[in-house]
Amino acid sequence: SGSSLKVVRTMRVMRVLRPLKLVRSYEGIRTIVEGLLNSVETLVNLMIITLLFYLGFGILFVNLLKGELWYCSLDPTGELMPDLETRADCEQRGGVWMNRES
Repeated sequence: SGSSLKVVRTMRVMRVLRPLKLVRSYEGIRTIVEGLLNSVETLVNLMIITLLFYLGFGILFVNLLKGELWYCSLDPTGELMPDLETRADCEQRGGVWMNRES
């Protein structure tokens, strides 16, 4: 039972390696694969730079918009009672601190 399992695993590995034989025999496919493999380093660098931009803008906009989507039910527009700035102020006056629909 154990040896037959090893044979099945070996056959699966051989099936995975079959496309490599195809690459070796056709010049056009070999050129495409070589180009893809040569561009992997550049693509990884591009992904790192992109992720750093996303991280930077994410941190920036979280800091710019922190708490801006919340409001007190006593003053939804923020113009009637300008002294209601925090959740504690709102709840002290009997209001409910709510999140805007996005």
